[in-house]
Amino acid sequence: MKQRSRYNIKLIHCVRNKKRKKKSLNLPDHTLVKKQYATALKNLEEHNLMVSYITRTYNDLEQMRKDRKKRFKGMRSYVSKMTGVMFNTLLSENKQAGHVNWSHTNKSLDVEVNLDAEKNNAAVKNTKQLSGGERSTTTLVLLLSLLFCVDCPFTVMDEFDVCMDEKRRSISLEQLVNMAEKNEDRQFIFVTPHSLES
Repeated sequence: MKQRSRYNIKLIHCVRNKKRKKKSLNLPDHTLVKKQYATALKNLEEHNLMVSYITRTYNDLEQMRKDRKKRFKGMRSYVSKMTGVMFNTLLSENKQAGHVNWSHTNKSLDVEVNLDAEKNNAAVKNTKQLSGGERSTTTLVLLLSLLFCVDCPFTVMDEFDVCMDEKRRSISLEQLVNMAEKNEDRQFIFVTPHSLES
């Protein structure tokens, strides 16, 4: 009996010492730790779901960007080719020939014009070498070529026939009227200081 009570006293001392040591270490209560762990685990799951959603969204956006870039390059290639074809076709009505040089890397556009396609002369690469009428005709033809590829509801041409002789003027007016008749869904406004009776 005495021995049992001695053991009980030692056990009580051990429990008290353990509690004192625990208090001196400032360890939190295990139930509080469990609650904090459960909360942290729930937060981690929510964050993982959010990361998964953001990753999926990012991947979708990246794929859309790639698709858009591919479509843009296709459209740019189409516009480049069709502008060149239309430029040469419209110049041929003036018995000329030409070529549009696109540089997408330099973001520039240059034109070459052969003023007499029948004689097969060398092409003029610098538009500053053209006369005023030739430059006006070339500019108008380039704009019409671009209009053929670009869809816009309004087209305004202001003093498009400046410096043109009567022959070039009549051909240019005919080209503009043909373009307007082919595109009935667009509105065309032509401003010129010259008489339209011819």
